[in-house]
Amino acid sequence: MTSSLFRPFGFVLFLLCVAEPTASGQTVAHYSGNGGLQGGFTEARESALQSRRSVWFGFSVDRMSWDNSYFGREDDEPSLSDVVFGRTAVPVEEDVRTAARNEIDRLEGNRSQQKVHRPVALLLSVGSHGDLQKVKISDMDRPVELDGDPLFWGGTTSQDEAAEFAGRIRQSSEVAAVREDAVTFVGLLDESERAKAVLADALSEDRSDDVRKQAVFWIGKRGTADALSVVLKTVRSDQSEDVRAHAVFVLSRFDRDDTIDLLLDVARSAKSDQVAGAASFWAGRLLSKKLFGDEGSDDEMDRVRKQALYALVGDPDESVGVLVDLARNGSSSGVRRQAVFMLGQSHSAEALDALKSLAARGR
Repeated sequence: MTSSLFRPFGFVLFLLCVAEPTASGQTVAHYSGNGGLQGGFTEARESALQSRRSVWFGFSVDRMSWDNSYFGREDDEPSLSDVVFGRTAVPVEEDVRTAARNEIDRLEGNRSQQKVHRPVALLLSVGSHGDLQKVKISDMDRPVELDGDPLFWGGTTSQDEAAEFAGRIRQSSEVAAVREDAVTFVGLLDESERAKAVLADALSEDRSDDVRKQAVFWIGKRGTADALSVVLKTVRSDQSEDVRAHAVFVLSRFDRDDTIDLLLDVARSAKSDQVAGAASFWAGRLLSKKLFGDEGSDDEMDRVRKQALYALVGDPDESVGVLVDLARNGSSSGVRRQAVFMLGQSHSAEALDALKSLAARGR
């Protein structure tokens, strides 16, 4: 498949002419044209063709992320930002002190759950024949292995332009892994209106189940009413049973009062055992958490009781009555929690009725 992404603007040997090694030893050229990301990528591709060697094209996008959430590896190598802008790495002893402070905060429960400014980069490896080989996603403050190939840097762009460009990558590539990574990158652009349309296109038209799974995951992560509608449609009508079951998991991540009821409705109506089973399972998990909290007892007697419960019940489909009684009247919260969880593993209408009743009682 060919798209406008690969149409030449005229032969430019930009990398060959102006690229110079930075202090880190990495060869970097900064695109200075007015063709945007598409123009920069085209020049990088033409340079790869002329030099008959692989090159990287990359750019960054400003975004906010949780302070304990990262893309990329962590070691004492220079960060991508250091490489691109020629800075030297932070001294190792400072990295150690920062890491130590972060670990102390984590152990003491002081790590804040807040969003911080953390630009992220998309890096595309273009082969010597002009083919797109692979994609890497990394925060700018993390090191990236570039295999010794020159880097053509397109600068910092808006989230909308980045989403549009990554969407074209997804449309033009024959490599499913490249398309999947492009969709993941678009999913990170949660302030972009264009990103929503790009994800919707990937979900509706991509032939790869893995790509559509990524698309529905990032759509669902937005948590809006529109996103819920798309996820429910995917649960009902995607051509792949695996994608429909994955969409059930995405549905379970919605922080809504009616999420358990929605899952139970899917468990009743789904024609696929895999999809119905996934919906029942996640309904049981969510209900167990809702009724008993995140953590169960570590008491040794509780563990013995739960093991005995498995031995007593056997097949959840054949022991719904016992499980319902234990969920309501079990001798400990650990046993009641386990009974609810096991009800979620049953596909019977009786088990779904019991879960719905328990959910209503827990409100």
